[in-house]
Amino acid sequence: MFLFAGFVPTAGAAFFSGTPSPSLSPVFGTLINFDDMPTYTAVPSNGYVAQGVAAITELGGIPLGYYPGTQSPPNYIGTGSSYGWAGDIQFTFTGLASEVGVGFAGPSTVTYAVYDSSHNLLESNMFSGAANGYYGFQEGTADIKYFEVSSSFFALDDLQFKASAVPLPASLLLFGPGLAGLAAIRRRFKK
Repeated sequence: MFLFAGFVPTAGAAFFSGTPSPSLSPVFGTLINFDDMPTYTAVPSNGYVAQGVAAITELGGIPLGYYPGTQSPPNYIGTGSSYGWAGDIQFTFTGLASEVGVGFAGPSTVTYAVYDSSHNLLESNMFSGAANGYYGFQEGTADIKYFEVSSSFFALDDLQFKASAVPLPASLLLFGPGLAGLAAIRRRFKK
């Protein structure tokens, strides 16, 4: 049973709960399961740029690490026992997302929030929930740039996000076909 409070809806936005790993549900978009690095090492802030996450930071400056995960072994991420597992973790996406979710290992009161590229709050949800769960937001449009999770005792795993397609710059759309044609003509004259 969840106690929802502080829910700030936006047009087309919805907070969801699901099932954590190993029976992850819902499944959508890009999945980062944090199992790619050795346990008890530091989480690199920009270690997931190639997958679409520009930065993972703890907003209070506490170092994040990979720890043995019981929800989705072998790892989840958090601040660790030295900091009482408390933290404010922010995921910054390289583009914009329409859907985000993450596995939560608690239990405690937790706040989830999503922001646009100007750091305007799109939606937030604070509740007390089960020890393990999967939570996130579905937006009607791709406008999520930042996803934040805050709690006094937690670890996170299985970050998912559905990113929008990155539009090509207008100059490439205008000149791209012409440049390809010039390259073909050049190859023909080299023969």
